[in-house]
Amino acid sequence: MKIVAKTDVGMVRESNQDSYTTGELPNGVAWAVVCDGMGGVNGGRIAARIATDTMQQYFARHMKALQPGMEKTFIMRGFDITNRAVYEKSTSDPEMQGMGTTGVCAYRS
Repeated sequence: MKIVAKTDVGMVRESNQDSYTTGELPNGVAWAVVCDGMGGVNGGRIAARIATDTMQQYFARHMKALQPGMEKTFIMRGFDITNRAVYEKSTSDPEMQGMGTTGVCAYRS
């Protein structure tokens, strides 16, 4: 399987706050997470990076325990953990207050 990703700043904005990560397991399972930061140039970029890094770590640590039919629950748990990580950064660093990100995950078994 080939995994390819590309982001584009578009025609309106001056900076791109997208972040993405992907993974593939030997049994053919593939996943991808794309996040688009919001909340100022620095805050949005950092929020998106925290989100993709957190999801990548979550998949690496917990993927082997995923049971068939529990994919949605697994992904939602990952986003709960990710949301907490972004929120903790936004409340612990005054310069990052109000930062956030959107996130989408695709999973193929």
